[in-house]
Amino acid sequence: MRHERPTLNANSEPPSSEQLAGDLAPLSLALGSPDALAPLGDLAQLLNAARPQSASALRAFLRQYRDQLLAAVELPAIRAAYQLASQGKGLDLIALDRELSARFGTSSFAEASRHTGRTQLRRLRPLRDRSLQRYLAAVDEGQASGWHVVVFGLLLALFSLPLRQGLAHYAQKTHQSILDSATLGVALTAADRESLVIDRDAHLVSVLKNLVPSPALSVV
Repeated sequence: MRHERPTLNANSEPPSSEQLAGDLAPLSLALGSPDALAPLGDLAQLLNAARPQSASALRAFLRQYRDQLLAAVELPAIRAAYQLASQGKGLDLIALDRELSARFGTSSFAEASRHTGRTQLRRLRPLRDRSLQRYLAAVDEGQASGWHVVVFGLLLALFSLPLRQGLAHYAQKTHQSILDSATLGVALTAADRESLVIDRDAHLVSVLKNLVPSPALSVV
């Protein structure tokens, strides 16, 4: 064991989509939520898309986000960070962070990503994990950005939390945050929200199977 692993308290609200991720309460408490990363304006700028103004436009926007960012960049980056941290490859973790700089650029989304990642990193500073400390030093010295997805994968590894559950937690939380942000300008009925969640979960099962293959993954 590389360090003392924090004890997680499981007392929290039951999460949605439990068939995808199991009990996410410990994850929610340990990892927090990436809510600050999903305002529509920031995502629309990053995706070079128009801000959705209707339920149908929001559905198309969510699919674009899913295909171009969530499934293509964010979830694979979380998995890569988790694997590198688990293997003690601190230098490769820094290299992964630098690769993401080309994708996130200088957008407002990138600013939120760095802020969220560095906020969570501050919580981890006391831990004596070699890869973590090397990554922290790189962020402190301006050699790495502290992207939220890298930190999220690092957290999963440090707390010995299941990768599949962590990926599902991230996807569900960001999707919920987008929906909450959309209510400021898009009239969504309860049926609209339910339909969008069904779309999300149906695609998420496929994504998780590709990222973390397991014959045990199924939807009840």
